[in-house]
Amino acid sequence: MMNACDRAEALVKAWEEGDAPSSADMVFLETHVATCGPCGSRFGRLLPLMGRDSETARRKGPSKAALEIADGVMDAILGGEVAPPKPDLRMVSRGTPLRRRIPLIAAAAAAALALLWFVPTMTRSGDKVVVRFIVAEPTARSVSLVGDFTDWKASSNYLMHADASGRVWEIDVPLQRGKVYLYNFIVDGTKWTVDPAALEKVDDGFGGSSALLRL
Repeated sequence: MMNACDRAEALVKAWEEGDAPSSADMVFLETHVATCGPCGSRFGRLLPLMGRDSETARRKGPSKAALEIADGVMDAILGGEVAPPKPDLRMVSRGTPLRRRIPLIAAAAAAALALLWFVPTMTRSGDKVVVRFIVAEPTARSVSLVGDFTDWKASSNYLMHADASGRVWEIDVPLQRGKVYLYNFIVDGTKWTVDPAALEKVDDGFGGSSALLRL
């Protein structure tokens, strides 16, 4: 039988793959995350985004594909043949709804114009994605990458390297494909900085924000 932590992880994974949580799922997640420290650290910052998608799905009602499947079931009950559902043209790669992708594409174009190449770049290999994090910090003496994949702790493994100019810092990090990650930069050991090139940001619960990266 699935315990509460496993259920929370399964709901987050389903959302990462494009399935909007139901209202009942959100009530469970909000209650569980508020009372479970490990799940609160892992998933707490994702709840506003999941809640937004849940509310959007509730307002829109069943998808066209879902309605076609229901029609097919009714045809079978009434003696007709079940017609295969037509593909939902709103869906794009990795099952991410187009309604979520369109604003991201527009934001990406704006960010590219404003920030040139200071955006994370990715190289895919199997189930891993090597992400190159890049940030311009011309006056920094050191820059570290921290995130939920580092337990929000700075370490030598995530110390970024300055380029030849000394103005731009970068690091390559292998991450699991198909997940959502939160991260920030720490400049000179004390200054927490959100990635200015991030296409999505979430409230960090401490009066600031963290960058969100979908793979």
